[in-house]
Amino acid sequence: MSNTGLGQLPLGSSEMLRIYVSRPRVRPLHCKSRTVMAAEQKVRVPEQRHRQELILDIAIFIANQMIFRSLDCTNASTCAIPAVVTAARVFFVACNTLLLVAFSGQLKTARSLPQNPAVLQDIEAMQKRRKKAVLKFVILLMIHVTFGLVAPLVTSCCISIVALPYWWDKENSYWRKYGGGRNSP
Repeated sequence: MSNTGLGQLPLGSSEMLRIYVSRPRVRPLHCKSRTVMAAEQKVRVPEQRHRQELILDIAIFIANQMIFRSLDCTNASTCAIPAVVTAARVFFVACNTLLLVAFSGQLKTARSLPQNPAVLQDIEAMQKRRKKAVLKFVILLMIHVTFGLVAPLVTSCCISIVALPYWWDKENSYWRKYGGGRNSP
């Protein structure tokens, strides 16, 4: 075995690979750190998220319209299959009831925590969200009762479920902070 001039034996390929892999990664000065890149992405995420949500909402609306038109069930009084109207009503009431119960539970939990500026801001936002949910429920129910429209009942519930922050930002959602996700890792 020959000496490398540094008083060491030559390294085999496996030892060289191990040293290369374990060496610290050197980043050029012009590259941004992961923290800076993550902060920039957080600034851009809401704009992209709003576009994605809008596209998804439009897709849900079109899909529901197509389904109800194919069933000849756009109006409750002229629906060819009365069970569809009943199912839409049950889905509407059940979905909105569950959403309101979840919102109220999160609000109750937030109120029971030590009050700091972040919690107070979340409480205010949750109160507004719950008021909007109740208002939406009442308005859509009145539209259904007055005009007999069926599709808005199902469409609104699907859009509400998809728009929940739980699907878009689990780590920062109220579900994670104040709901069932509080104790999960």
